[in-house]
Amino acid sequence: GAVVASGGTLTINSGNSLTFQITNVETGNCSSVRVQSITSNNPNFSVLPTNANENIKPANCNGTNFLNFTVTRGDAACTTENAVITIFSNEGYFTFTLTVNRAPIISVLGGTPPADIINGATSTTATNGTYFGIVEEGTTETRNFIITNTGSCPLAINSITSSLPSNFIISANILLPNYTYSTYPTSIAPGSYIVFFVTFMAGDPIANEAIITINQTSP
Repeated sequence: GAVVASGGTLTINSGNSLTFQITNVETGNCSSVRVQSITSNNPNFSVLPTNANENIKPANCNGTNFLNFTVTRGDAACTTENAVITIFSNEGYFTFTLTVNRAPIISVLGGTPPADIINGATSTTATNGTYFGIVEEGTTETRNFIITNTGSCPLAINSITSSLPSNFIISANILLPNYTYSTYPTSIAPGSYIVFFVTFMAGDPIANEAIITINQTSP
């Protein structure tokens, strides 16, 4: 973990909670930091334990050397929200702001085993399936690609397009996690995925590269 500065701000873009640890950095003696309460100014953010009360000794002294507490955002809104967390002790008030961003996060994978395809990448590789290899003229090669949502809100896939649709054909069908097929637009729940298909039809040797664009939004 990293040190939290009093008056500072922490932001998380995935997940709803974060655990913190209070320690006593006194080096001259074994005096305690007497934590009396930890509170949030936002009712959507809860703090556990709710009755935080502990005498915290420095690490080299006998007694309790730390206090862990967890802040959780409990609402389900797909928005950015923050809370000011206040720790009251014999040292006074220690405050910081926790911001939780709720948004979808798109990741695209291809190849076997699946490997990441970086947004905006222009080089192809067999590792992630973007290099189709040698395909004889007049034949086709189809590759499967996975779109995952690693965020905390639904991800809307409106369409997928090819800059060279006569040679790199995007299937109108997509495969869902329950092994049924659907069409665009579709929504991917947090932690879920879909599979889409790109078919290369070999023809003109020059027409062998296309940009695939995934048009996505947060519902």
